[in-house]
Amino acid sequence: MPFAWQSKRPLEYGSGMTFLRQIISSKISDQEFEEKKRFYPIRFMNKEHLYYYEIYKKQVGEIPKVEKNQKICPGCGTGLHQKAFHCRICGYVLNSVKLLDYGLKKESNIDKIQM
Repeated sequence: MPFAWQSKRPLEYGSGMTFLRQIISSKISDQEFEEKKRFYPIRFMNKEHLYYYEIYKKQVGEIPKVEKNQKICPGCGTGLHQKAFHCRICGYVLNSVKLLDYGLKKESNIDKIQM
């Protein structure tokens, strides 16, 4: 059985995801994106992020509130476990960022977290 070897490339190129991103981005105008960035309590990375958030909001509902002993995600405001470095709701990656912890500012560095 012959094999076709290909050079290694990011998955989104082979799967067509980059094309899907272009389609989603074209459905949201720059003006709409700016307005919704001010309206929602989320730090959107791009138009695709906004698009998927609106689906989440419609299908799942509101973003979960912070619970006791959780830190606050700087991207969406949900609660994160103390050792978390990635938000399961909005995808925000915590990496040497200032986190809000019970209303107090605190420096946190992913390298210092022990798993």
